[in-house]
Amino acid sequence: MSCQANPKSDIYNMTSWRDSIKRLNWRQILIHFLASCSFTISFKYLLFLYDIRLFKIIQENDSINLQLTAIKRQNIGITEIMNYVFFSTSYWLWAVLLAFLISLFISLRKHWFWVNSMLSFIGVVIIYKNPLERRPPERDLNTIYHNLMPLSVGYCIAIGILFLAIGLWMFFSRSINNFIASTIQILPN
Repeated sequence: MSCQANPKSDIYNMTSWRDSIKRLNWRQILIHFLASCSFTISFKYLLFLYDIRLFKIIQENDSINLQLTAIKRQNIGITEIMNYVFFSTSYWLWAVLLAFLISLFISLRKHWFWVNSMLSFIGVVIIYKNPLERRPPERDLNTIYHNLMPLSVGYCIAIGILFLAIGLWMFFSRSINNFIASTIQILPN
């Protein structure tokens, strides 16, 4: 038994690599990337409302001392605070995973190349969590405290639903899917 590579194998077959590159659809990658970004914005605002009581305490009290006093008055435990911090800082992961599953489902259902979904997923992950950046986790929490618009429950619900609708429209719109499908090349088997 020899350990030599089989030249007829798909790994060494350059035509299969060329065919794979030809199957990349930049329209699908870009549109699904934008839809995934819309999901992350939506989840950011909707997951602020994970615990409305704690959300209101943070919004109504300017200083950390007033917030701690209000938290003690409301008998909010450390578990509740940790859950709130976890969900309000990991929104991007939940959104990107859901968007990836929707993108993959659409790709498989329409017989598009699944790597396009994977590339849009990787792009969103790189944009939202660049591993080379090494930023402190407190920076994510600053969006709660230092937002351009004052956050309220109604504002978070409205922005969350608006961007979720935009993302779903970008994924499931017939005209957008026809636009994506118009560039797909059917390759011979």
